[in-house]
Amino acid sequence: MTRKIYLGLVTFCLTLTFLAIVPADAQAQGRKQKRKARKLAAQGEIMYRRRNYEQAIEKYAEALSIMPNFPFARFSKGYSHFNLKQYKQAIEELNAALEQGYEPLEVYAVRWQAYFQTKDMDSAMKDVKKAQELDPSNDYFYIAEGQIDREKKDFASAIVMFEKAENMGSKNGDLYFYLAEGYNVVRRYTEQGAAAEKALKNGTRFPGRCWYFIGDTLRREHKYEKAVNAYKTAKATNPDIYEIYGSLADTYRNLNQFNNAVKIAQEGVRKYRNDANLYVSLSWYYSLANKNVFAISVAKKAIELSPDSSTAHTNLCRAYNDTKEFNLAIKTCNKALELQPGDGETYFYLGRAYQLLGKNRLSGSSYKKAVLGLIKTTQSRPNYSDGFYLLGNAYFADGQKSKAIKAYEDCLAISPRFARARYNLGYVYMQNGNQNKARAQHDALEKIDSVLAGKLLAVIENE
Repeated sequence: MTRKIYLGLVTFCLTLTFLAIVPADAQAQGRKQKRKARKLAAQGEIMYRRRNYEQAIEKYAEALSIMPNFPFARFSKGYSHFNLKQYKQAIEELNAALEQGYEPLEVYAVRWQAYFQTKDMDSAMKDVKKAQELDPSNDYFYIAEGQIDREKKDFASAIVMFEKAENMGSKNGDLYFYLAEGYNVVRRYTEQGAAAEKALKNGTRFPGRCWYFIGDTLRREHKYEKAVNAYKTAKATNPDIYEIYGSLADTYRNLNQFNNAVKIAQEGVRKYRNDANLYVSLSWYYSLANKNVFAISVAKKAIELSPDSSTAHTNLCRAYNDTKEFNLAIKTCNKALELQPGDGETYFYLGRAYQLLGKNRLSGSSYKKAVLGLIKTTQSRPNYSDGFYLLGNAYFADGQKSKAIKAYEDCLAISPRFARARYNLGYVYMQNGNQNKARAQHDALEKIDSVLAGKLLAVIENE
């Protein structure tokens, strides 16, 4: 905003009246004091332009002690307080400047921000609305309204304002970042990525977050290699973005690169040592990478940090199964089900533990419950390949082979490189007598995991 010098003019009629009733020496003294006040304000202006706001405030204060009704000095002092993050003092001076006749639009342009910083969103919004009335073609004030809505977590309203500013021709890089953020919250993911790209092109102050949003869009579009590159750029630009570690690791999972998933999750737990969710994820990736002892250790750490985390207990149950500690697995799965009744994944691991202990009645009951729970999981998370993989396993364990095939196919539509799902699909095809389709899975598997491909070939050739 341009800072105008406004000294205030007295009408000719009032001046004549004033001169008639004030002695000549008093008039001269008054003019001398005003000149002194203006000189001090001019010195303050020099300090302000040098960004020496403390000294600027001192000069403006001296000027105001001589001439209290001095709108320019009031506004400039308020602006100086604002620049020093002294928001309450800024508001007081800006209020006085407005009362004394300073340009309202300039006052609103600064004061709304001071209100915003003090969390007085209602007053901030009032100033922004008044500014819009005075200058309806200025996109800045619509961006401001969007920022207030964003702070209030009203992202739908914020998007309306940001889009209005965009349609007015704004090329503000941060505007596009705010749009990307809003689109993320309301799940408009394609628009999220496009807005983040525009933010980067227009010089946003938040490049790391924008690369994260681009990666998120690419991951949801199953463009995993490109998503990895975007996430890596985000992490290199701003390693303090918490979500990067979980999202990048899970993208590696979708690429069947479990060791890379482990590596990124390890970085996450080193950076956020008390975050149970990252330990839960790391335990899962260790299991997928066949590092089951580490999976147990990390799951225990997750439980230590968050005893009521059902997923931590579920992952520990899975790891116990993989190390053939079935009684511990049963105990841990039951604890997970106390915390989250009906969880399909947990029931699947519980059924597997019972099955491997030869307790077929209990395993059969658990597998049926696993199917019901995992159907709900895939309905609520339709883009999560692992949910369909587990559902396929549960269907197969429950003897529903055709439904298992469909679940594995749904899994591979999301994660085509998920080797275990491809192996299982080929195996079930053979169980259903469809050797041609089983061989097609073998051929695809050879490019992903030669060991599993060899095992599937042995199944095919031995039938």
